[in-house]
Amino acid sequence: MIMTSLAQAQGVTFYESSLSQGYVFNYDTKKYELKEELWEKTRFAYTREWVAIEFEPDEIYKVWWAFYNEPIDGLKCYYIEGDAWKICTNTRDNQVWLYKDNRDGYFEKLWVISKIEKVKQK
Repeated sequence: MIMTSLAQAQGVTFYESSLSQGYVFNYDTKKYELKEELWEKTRFAYTREWVAIEFEPDEIYKVWWAFYNEPIDGLKCYYIEGDAWKICTNTRDNQVWLYKDNRDGYFEKLWVISKIEKVKQK
């Protein structure tokens, strides 16, 4: 119900992923290491101005973008004010990458959601 109210005036499309993978940045290797993999449903919607993600039923986070880049090879990234988050949509691989906790030029956490499908609107 809350997700629906986010899109009433804008005609936003909703998506649902089936796979979530959590990574942590390793400062020694400068690579992300997989820490958890969950087959769970995550609903989200986004526009050029914001993204809304439902982590748990009725637990919605809506974040406004401060900057986005032009798409490169199907990858479009959005930045939150102060570079606290970076969220990339990867249309080529049908994934969304959520980077969090920017420290010393690196995002310490990465959450990848994939197996994404559009949610039929009622």
